[in-house]
Amino acid sequence: FTGGALQEIHILENSKPVPRSIHRLRHTDADDVKNSRVTFKIINFVNPSKVIRLDSKTGQLWLDSVLDREQRTKYRLTVEAKNGEPTYHKAQQNITINVDDVDDENPVFEKKEYHHTVIETRKIDTSPVLHVKAVDRDTPRNAVVRYTLVKPSEDVSEHFSVDMQSGAVYLIKS
Repeated sequence: FTGGALQEIHILENSKPVPRSIHRLRHTDADDVKNSRVTFKIINFVNPSKVIRLDSKTGQLWLDSVLDREQRTKYRLTVEAKNGEPTYHKAQQNITINVDDVDDENPVFEKKEYHHTVIETRKIDTSPVLHVKAVDRDTPRNAVVRYTLVKPSEDVSEHFSVDMQSGAVYLIKS
């Protein structure tokens, strides 16, 4: 194999079209043409999947389905190249296919509803009256959650504010 004993391939999740070729295994064989015919096969596939296949004659790796990083972050396989000589010379290459993240997940609040009672005579101070929290399953760079009050009534926007980064809800007028 050319390219070393380990090949890393990066594919963006949700990328199309499928099926499509994602990598071609390269090899060299110094034998004459008759004995330099090489066949390829996957000899080890960690947690096998039907989304990736190998063409045994061309060494072409194919992606047959769209990948979702939130379901699986990588695929690991070992491929063997074997020539047509009677003694069968062979070589192996480990391949890691990394599924790279795109910002495709919506934040989800930890609770369906948040309830909190604020006493009418409460003084305005720097402590929040409530914390809300949402999580996003994307990788950290794509999972930044920002909080805001969406279409609040005039009464709500006059009395409350939310910290965009922390989700802390503050009383701004009593």
